[in-house]
Amino acid sequence: MMRAMRNTWRQTLALLTLAATGPAAAQPGQLGAQAQEIGRQAQQRADLREFDEQALPLYHRAWHLARAAHNDTLLARHAYHAGRSLYNLSRLDSAAVLLRLSWQVSRRAQDLPQAISAGTFLMFTYGLQGHPDSVRNVLERLRALYPRTQPRTEARARLDNVLAGHYQDNGDYARAFDYRLAQLAYERQTHDTVGISVALTNIGELFYLQGQSREAVRYKLEGLRMAEQTPAMRTTLPQLHAMLGKSYLEASQLDSARLHYEAALRRLGPAADPAASAYVHAELSGVLTRQRKLALARQHSQQALAAVARSEDLDTRATVYFYAGDVELQARNYALARRYLRQSYDLARQVQNKDRYEAITRLLAAAEAGTGHYAEAYRLRSYSAALLDSAHIGEGQRAMAAMEARYQNQDKQRQIRQLQLETQARAAEAARQRRATYWALAGVGGLLLLALIGYLLRQRQRTAALLAQQNARLADANQTKAQLFSIISHDLRAPVSSLFQMLEIMLDAPDLLDEQTRHAQAVHLRQTSRDLLTTMDELLVWSKNQLDRLDLVGENVALPALLAELHALYAPLAQQKRLDLQISCPPDLHRRTDPNFLRVILRNLLQNAVKFTPPGGQVRLDAEAGPGAAVTLRVRDTGPGLAPSQLAQLLDAPETTPASTTHGLGLRLTQEFVRRLGGTLRAESVPGAGSMFAVVV
Repeated sequence: MMRAMRNTWRQTLALLTLAATGPAAAQPGQLGAQAQEIGRQAQQRADLREFDEQALPLYHRAWHLARAAHNDTLLARHAYHAGRSLYNLSRLDSAAVLLRLSWQVSRRAQDLPQAISAGTFLMFTYGLQGHPDSVRNVLERLRALYPRTQPRTEARARLDNVLAGHYQDNGDYARAFDYRLAQLAYERQTHDTVGISVALTNIGELFYLQGQSREAVRYKLEGLRMAEQTPAMRTTLPQLHAMLGKSYLEASQLDSARLHYEAALRRLGPAADPAASAYVHAELSGVLTRQRKLALARQHSQQALAAVARSEDLDTRATVYFYAGDVELQARNYALARRYLRQSYDLARQVQNKDRYEAITRLLAAAEAGTGHYAEAYRLRSYSAALLDSAHIGEGQRAMAAMEARYQNQDKQRQIRQLQLETQARAAEAARQRRATYWALAGVGGLLLLALIGYLLRQRQRTAALLAQQNARLADANQTKAQLFSIISHDLRAPVSSLFQMLEIMLDAPDLLDEQTRHAQAVHLRQTSRDLLTTMDELLVWSKNQLDRLDLVGENVALPALLAELHALYAPLAQQKRLDLQISCPPDLHRRTDPNFLRVILRNLLQNAVKFTPPGGQVRLDAEAGPGAAVTLRVRDTGPGLAPSQLAQLLDAPETTPASTTHGLGLRLTQEFVRRLGGTLRAESVPGAGSMFAVVV
């Protein structure tokens, strides 16, 4: 995707998450009340996208009244909305003035959500104005606000979005993932479908930038489905369809890419932004060219050229001319292809877009050769080869390896076909021999009768054996059920009884408890409830594993993102217990395995470590590449540890028997899932010094 168009659409999605700040509380004074009422009217107009006709004059009047009333809260809010209206109308200089005013006043008033919203829009405005130093200044101030916000709050989620975009633009995808996952966790917590859709799409874009097209499609498709069910997301559906189309194109799923580009065009409509319309038409013409549907590709290419003539975006024009040249080159119209590609080449050099240099020069070299300019074609082809060698040597090596693999696969396919032909010939010969044997045995009726009796006897024996196996499995299932009920009566009844007794004391005789005892009882209640919930979760997963036997689904798992997700999940509990929770993982570590099984394994080990480590202790999760393609994951803690006899009792429990404690049940489940993944689990524990569990998968 073009850098300019991709950044524009990513900013559009980012701005959707900057929900307008709620109505202010009643303010004293007549001017404050007037400002608040006028701001409400302006917001109604802005919701209808009537920025210039109605909303903007009302917002100007509202922030002037708020300034006269010395009301910083209303001044920051109405100046911010006036700046947003000017931003939407592309009046960037005026927008910067009002957004800067809102940014300064909201920080002075300690209104963090408003300050973050104003700072984000101000940063985008500076970026469009071409002021990188001002962008960096605002970004550093926003980053300084991060420690002052609480996790899983609206203010923190807005900062997560801004910082994720910054690190994504700078290629630091691991840190961008951390912030995107934190934002997604907040949006899921608040059940905000707009925020969830945007967060999923942004995570999909991160996967796309790293070349993981399959994951990119999965997240973007989920985000698109939620957006289609949300009226507030209708204006962004063209962008979402186009972004998903690009991911399908990178995955070489041309039919799916075409469907989404066509859906984007339908959503854009005839009054769409020229740059956006030109981009989608150009990308669709590229898909159709690869499908060899040149007539239809030329129609979309011409529509892209007509739309881009009304746009001043040079990067968009370079891309449109590139796809137009590609269409004409495939149609062997070399003169016209040369003209389009030469224009694309000049525009790309003018905007210094090096992303397309190699592709443009390669196609332009072919067009120059087609028109008889062999010297220029040789120069351009040499330049293209140099670019490919310097910038894409790794990709070239992967392509060569893929070609070798395809060659070997074709050779194997030929061998398989030859073996199939030989097998068919042998089967035909065997059939002829069987027919001859049947004719020979036709006169020996007695032998046939004995053979039939023997066959029936063998069938009966097999049926009896099968029935015995089924009875044995039924007995095992009954034993498992009895053991499950035993654990429920033992591990669940005791916590519930304890809860009931403590609550009965607190309700019936509160005067007998002093403040310290009451606090201790409340802490104990919370811990008992958490243990009860953990036991229920582990019993449910264990029973499903025993009854359904979960199927493995292998995927290429990015371990940094998985460990970051687990860290975000357990960081609040670790902070509550004053534990030092750390993770360590190489940024490019991947492993093909079932992500759900691996997540359950690490979650059980981390949960036990956090649960049994006393306050002030340390819990650490490390991942490193093991021998061959294996990966080693270690969970260490500074808890009380286990005696050798206790550890052996936990690890040596029968496979279908749930352990008698919640600690052992989680470890039993972990052992079972590690075995299902074909890995190994190793444990070391020293009483009083802590434990270490190592998983190799």
